[in-house]
Amino acid sequence: MKIHGIIGVSVILVGLAMGLERWEWVAVFLAIGLVMGAELFNSSIEELANVVRDENKLAYEATRKVRDLAAGAVLVAAIMAGIVGIVVLL
Repeated sequence: MKIHGIIGVSVILVGLAMGLERWEWVAVFLAIGLVMGAELFNSSIEELANVVRDENKLAYEATRKVRDLAAGAVLVAAIMAGIVGIVVLL
């Protein structure tokens, strides 16, 4: 989450320096919001997986697939945000 936050702020600063158009700002903020939202969902799923694992005395491996899927969703969101950034900023 910290890394995505730093990247988001960096993109905003670059956008300010470049004088982006309104539609470009919309795309940038939607992309940043998508990634940050995905990170929050990922954190929620991981916390829930921890509770389920601990309450049922399961091994870490029992919740690995759900954790991997949630992390994969963040990866997809970050890749798409990167594509938006490339298109808008380059």
